[in-house]
Amino acid sequence: MRRSKGYQDLDDNGVGPRPGPQAMPPPQEIEMASVTVVPDDTFTVTQAVNALGFGWFQVKLSLCTGLCWMADSMEMTILSILSPALHCEWNISKPSVLLKNSVLIATGVYASAALLAAVACLLLPIETKGREMRENLARNHQLKVNLDEVRNEWLNTLGPHHKKQVAEHYGIFEHLYGEGYFVPFKNLDIFYDLKEKALPVYCGNVIKPSEALNSPTVSYESDGNTMWTLVLSSLDGHLNENDKEYVHWFIANIPGNHIEKGDRLVEYLQPFPLKGTGYHRYVFVLYKQNERMIYDLPQAGLAFYQTDWDSSVKDYFHNKEPFNLYMDKYRDPKQINKEYLLRKLNDVDPFQKPASRLRFPNAHALPKNMPSWLKLHEKKIRMSWGRINDV
Repeated sequence: MRRSKGYQDLDDNGVGPRPGPQAMPPPQEIEMASVTVVPDDTFTVTQAVNALGFGWFQVKLSLCTGLCWMADSMEMTILSILSPALHCEWNISKPSVLLKNSVLIATGVYASAALLAAVACLLLPIETKGREMRENLARNHQLKVNLDEVRNEWLNTLGPHHKKQVAEHYGIFEHLYGEGYFVPFKNLDIFYDLKEKALPVYCGNVIKPSEALNSPTVSYESDGNTMWTLVLSSLDGHLNENDKEYVHWFIANIPGNHIEKGDRLVEYLQPFPLKGTGYHRYVFVLYKQNERMIYDLPQAGLAFYQTDWDSSVKDYFHNKEPFNLYMDKYRDPKQINKEYLLRKLNDVDPFQKPASRLRFPNAHALPKNMPSWLKLHEKKIRMSWGRINDV
């Protein structure tokens, strides 16, 4: 199983990891709701403008500052024309001309400041008053904020970049694509139905296997003219090879956002992290199709969660058919027949009499630490049933 750097464990309330069988390293603090998070090591002017936005207030502010600059430039132009004329016509000395210019400039500055202040009071009373009211409410802990509007604004501005940063922190792109990555501009709303409430999938929150027994509800914004592919995979659950993952859900040719109308190539398989292996990452990736059944697809949406062992995993393995039989259904029958024949020939010696069968095969005890599926396998061998008959 792939185990890399320690992953941050934030649940849906942002209060830290749930108790689990394996302690995780202390998480780093990341403020997802703040628009002042600096991506990478730089903060450009474009990012600052995008964070602040541009509305009617900025338009009026630009108009006021533009009028100020126009008035200053006109004043300096008039003074540059009048000063030589005053010196020649009225025989005023140059120091006197400079003094008069200074007095005129100072008078113009103070007069324009008073005038523009009055204009600002006329143009910006609502913004100033509203800002003061919001400030007073915030200081008294009475300010109410529409969280849906805040979330939509975040998703339309810095949200996709924040998701990319968190996914890089968890090693999602590294273990999915190696050097590749993408910015998830398409937001995925994923919820597991728990009867009492709906459990959302964010970016790294902890969801127990017992909470993810059934397939979740997935929604996203899309028109009916586009097609999508949705994949859920486990990055840490492969039992044999570290650089591979199991596919837990695969739906292709989804028209628009109608998940139920897509082609289910792999039915939903609940998470089954083994006991003592810590938190496993389960990643939803939404791919945009160019046409039907084409899988060279650009990535669009991303969501993932973490899970660790609980009692439902034991129920899953014990109540389902044996794991080796389930895997054999997807193997080449010729390879299975070959293994069966080699096992049979392994006990054949042309110079010795075949070993006698046990009179009471199941009366002989098997090792206590042997897995249940292997015990069943050994019992079938003793009874000469053979695994091939179950495939």
